[in-house]
Amino acid sequence: MRTLGAGMVAVLMAALAACAHSGARAPRVDDAQAQPVAVKGCSGVPSDPSTPAGFVRAGPATHGPGAPGAPMRIPLQRPPGGLDYLPPLYVFDPDAGLIHRFDGRDPQAGDIPLEWMQEAEFVAAEDDAYWGEVVDRSYFRIPWLGPCQLAELLPPPAELAAPPRGLLFLQFVSPRCRDCARLSRAIQRTLARHPQRPMRWVQVETDRAVGGR
Repeated sequence: MRTLGAGMVAVLMAALAACAHSGARAPRVDDAQAQPVAVKGCSGVPSDPSTPAGFVRAGPATHGPGAPGAPMRIPLQRPPGGLDYLPPLYVFDPDAGLIHRFDGRDPQAGDIPLEWMQEAEFVAAEDDAYWGEVVDRSYFRIPWLGPCQLAELLPPPAELAAPPRGLLFLQFVSPRCRDCARLSRAIQRTLARHPQRPMRWVQVETDRAVGGR
């Protein structure tokens, strides 16, 4: 994948996000009371994939040396507007950057494990969490919910960075989710393959639909 400068990426993503919410098929959840919350450092552009500095902090590891070995469970703080269903999963790196199959990372050369991305459960979850666009023969993936939107849905403080050398799995779970259990097992397998790495797994509990399948 071609590397763009930070300024160009920001402009591109803002434009693509605007297109997404005007023309692309978004997963809608109708809720007249869901109003956006102003968050310091956020652009206000839906689906903006950048993470404000205030959210680049890591919560305690749930897995790895000395960790409890169970996911942290938190409630959905507020309903999202304009979505039919919640995306099942977003994965973050230690810099609070979103991880997906088209982000240009080298699975063999990185400091964090990435082999899990090709497993069927993660591929399906990613397809529900992002939309794609081709710009100048380059393919980009944009989240239906960007970091600022995610922070609005979660109890404060927003902690969107993974532990050092680890991953943050931010999973939405619901009784109205057909594939949540399969995805949870896939996350468990990934964590079991890396017992010496500090990892964080957060499950956001909701009664709303999760996943588009």
